[in-house]
Amino acid sequence: MENVKALSLTDTGIEDLPRSFCNVSGLRHLEMTGDVICKIPSVITMMSQLYTCVISRYGNRLMGKLTGVPSSNRIHHRFNNINLSDDFFPIAVAWFANVTSLNLSGNDFTVLPECIQQFHLLRELIVDRCKHLREISGIPPKLECFSALYCNSLSSRCTSVLLNQEVHEGKSTHFVMPGIIPRWFKQRCSGASISFWFRGLEFPHNALCVAILLKDYISMPFDVILTVAISGNRVRIGERITMNQLFIFNLDLQDYHLSQTLEKGWNHIEVSYKAFYNSSIIAKEIGMQN
Repeated sequence: MENVKALSLTDTGIEDLPRSFCNVSGLRHLEMTGDVICKIPSVITMMSQLYTCVISRYGNRLMGKLTGVPSSNRIHHRFNNINLSDDFFPIAVAWFANVTSLNLSGNDFTVLPECIQQFHLLRELIVDRCKHLREISGIPPKLECFSALYCNSLSSRCTSVLLNQEVHEGKSTHFVMPGIIPRWFKQRCSGASISFWFRGLEFPHNALCVAILLKDYISMPFDVILTVAISGNRVRIGERITMNQLFIFNLDLQDYHLSQTLEKGWNHIEVSYKAFYNSSIIAKEIGMQN
């Protein structure tokens, strides 16, 4: 069985995988979907060649995804409808110490515990639609992307640990969560854009941190496109971004080769957003720190 590279077990009635399944030693892609899947098979942690794993159960909208690096191989796991509780995190730390991306949307846990700081390589954490999540006790040291859409039990006080300036400095961050714009954002304005001037051919700090706070009456997430313009030359930043209440992103301007548009004299940098399906201004306030 070592020559099997991909395996689909869809609607088979299989609830779990036996320990002997690790004998399929060359497996790189595994999919298990159906009505009876209810847990993460522990045997997958012993399969060093596994690159992609999708495990999902039909019937509700819970979703989860786990991405890590066992041995020397990068793996991508997606776990849907597993009803993960607070007991998951101590197990996950033991199983997936080198995890890099963790998507646990729609699950039942109430706390992101301190032990999550042991995910030393974790860069992405998605907890969308975790309606019971109410507390964040720790964050991974290299976290760059965090999303908590529809987490209605999570207050702005609980997300304060994610709003620390040190969390965003020195890396490109992308955080979507409840909250208000932190005080360390020195420049603030209302509207759909924010800008500043600087002189010379080098950016002041090579990075630009921007926060967008939605208006109070807007309860649904919006898809937006971000644009940076230097002296009228516009550069689109990425694809659509879904934001809800507060969105903080820290851009490494070097990544977008914006220096090619700089002038020796004064340069004007403007960061703006365009909301899909809504032509009005949806932001209550925009903040910027550079």
